[in-house]
Amino acid sequence: MNRFDELIRELEEIYPDDWWLNAFNSESAQDEVFVRKFDVYRNSLPELDPQSWEILKSKSLLAFKQTIPRRGKTPFFNLLNESLGYQYLKNSAFTEVSMIKESNVKTPDLSFQSNQETQYCEVKTINVSEEQLDLYGDETIQISSFDYTKLTDQFFCKLSSTIESAYNQFSFSPDKNIVYIIIKFDDFSGLHTPNYIDSISQFLKSKFKKQTIFIRFGTLEYASISHNGYESNINLKA
Repeated sequence: MNRFDELIRELEEIYPDDWWLNAFNSESAQDEVFVRKFDVYRNSLPELDPQSWEILKSKSLLAFKQTIPRRGKTPFFNLLNESLGYQYLKNSAFTEVSMIKESNVKTPDLSFQSNQETQYCEVKTINVSEEQLDLYGDETIQISSFDYTKLTDQFFCKLSSTIESAYNQFSFSPDKNIVYIIIKFDDFSGLHTPNYIDSISQFLKSKFKKQTIFIRFGTLEYASISHNGYESNINLKA
């Protein structure tokens, strides 16, 4: 059985009456498109070495019981996103990629070897904003894609604080380490994503001139930015 489906089965045993699992199973039985939304985790979780899988699974089982108003099981999926960071490092030809077990002190999520040196990676997720959730909850407001032409100042403040928070997890040599960020934009249409990418690339070049940052846009990886100091390489996918 695939590790994602194995995790779901184990969660069903621990939380047999959970609302999300009931909804997940009901929707999965009716909608193949819905099922494929989780293929990103079905593809990434098998990449983990056995010890890393046990670490991530243990954290995920605990996080699943957390339900945030209006955001549901966000803590659970934020943890699963660490597997995407692992997959990225592995596909980037780094060696000895592994999850780091949590302790009483600040630690990054992942370690890896580069040029025979141990380096680290912190995985962060930026989800849809609170302001967007307010709009979803107000039926009197009509939402148009034209409302999302540009990223807001609030977004860039969130991005900056997320990067800075990630680097605070590194106890030494922070500029040699990697921050891996997954961003889910408020724009439901995706029409403005190319413009967003260009704006974010320029922002990274101006504010984070030493750090190495990889940004993945959505879990389906429509596009990504690999930023290393002054250069940002953009990868668009149809």
